[in-house]
Amino acid sequence: YPMLDDRQITVSSAWVDPIWPPNANTYGWTAYLGTAKGGADVPIYATDMIVRRATSLQLTADAREPVAGIPPALWAQLGLADGDRVRVSQGQGHAVLAARRDDTLASTAVRVSAGHPATAALGAMFGPLSVEKA
Repeated sequence: YPMLDDRQITVSSAWVDPIWPPNANTYGWTAYLGTAKGGADVPIYATDMIVRRATSLQLTADAREPVAGIPPALWAQLGLADGDRVRVSQGQGHAVLAARRDDTLASTAVRVSAGHPATAALGAMFGPLSVEKA
């Protein structure tokens, strides 16, 4: 099924199917999410109440605690090393997360998974954040 992930990184999103080709997938996700397509990720087992309450699913690697993806320039500026944690703040909320260097991010971006209890205090999926070494 092609429309599993709006980032279109699944194997099935690239299938050339006469009924649902890849350009239909792009159109569908853009129509549904607009400019948010490909944006903040929500862990697969944090999406709805059924999977959030399924103990067996919450014990898998896909349910692990989120990390903060940090671009190289910010990583260096904060003096981070593997295993360090950061405090991510947005408005009145904050979350302390493990930091992971992410070379795919723009220098002004930080990637934090939404829909997880560890990041729920941050509020909106898109917006300004501040990051400091914890």
